[in-house]
Amino acid sequence: MSYILRRYAHGAKRYRAWFLLSFLMPGLYLLSAFYAPDRHTVWQDVQLPAETRFASTNTPTVFNTIDEVVADQALFFQNNFAVNRYFNLSMENVQHLEKERYQKVTAAIRANITLAYTNGIARITYLGKDPELGNDLVGYYARRLVRQAREGIERSGLLVPQNQQPKLASGIESSAIRALWRPDRQGPLLTLFIASVLAVLVLIAALEWNDAALKSERQIARYVNLPVLGSLPDLNRITKVIGDHPSHDDMARIS
Repeated sequence: MSYILRRYAHGAKRYRAWFLLSFLMPGLYLLSAFYAPDRHTVWQDVQLPAETRFASTNTPTVFNTIDEVVADQALFFQNNFAVNRYFNLSMENVQHLEKERYQKVTAAIRANITLAYTNGIARITYLGKDPELGNDLVGYYARRLVRQAREGIERSGLLVPQNQQPKLASGIESSAIRALWRPDRQGPLLTLFIASVLAVLVLIAALEWNDAALKSERQIARYVNLPVLGSLPDLNRITKVIGDHPSHDDMARIS
């Protein structure tokens, strides 16, 4: 067993440059992940006067400003989420909605969509992996924001000029996002690296065991059918210790 380990260690030292191949598959994985966008930003702008009032979901007679809605935007996105309106279903068909699909939408609402307001423009933004879902959510909430703003203006009796009425200020826009590294790639990257190292170790073992060169005194004795009386030490190792390199004449005399 010790001979096998020594022989394998010799092979690993001999073919150590092959270990650089262990970085090939992880590198290709990162390059392919960078080439294919894995995040998408989808947004739509809504024209919204700063004095717009929104009726509170709990008390219809209490009104909130747009800044208050932005500060607590979870109320806007999550409260009274109209499942049937979003999925264009009747109330009778809502119960037949796939649970997985509903959970995917609600998870995106909690984590991937935001509301911002600057200089009379409110922006609904989705940042996530599913551009189609982002497009649907952004369009839905942009229309909902316009509807609630108009209802709030009407209920509060606020006078807003016609050219400043809440409306969609742009179409839905999107952009792809690429990145060489993300924390969720650590697991696959580590798996690929370990698999690559194991593959290189197997390759080195195959090369070493297919090498017909004699590796030990025991192999020499079996090959020539004679006992081994003695052996010369590794001269390279000795010269490293004494700090002197043998000349070619010395090597010739020794051989």
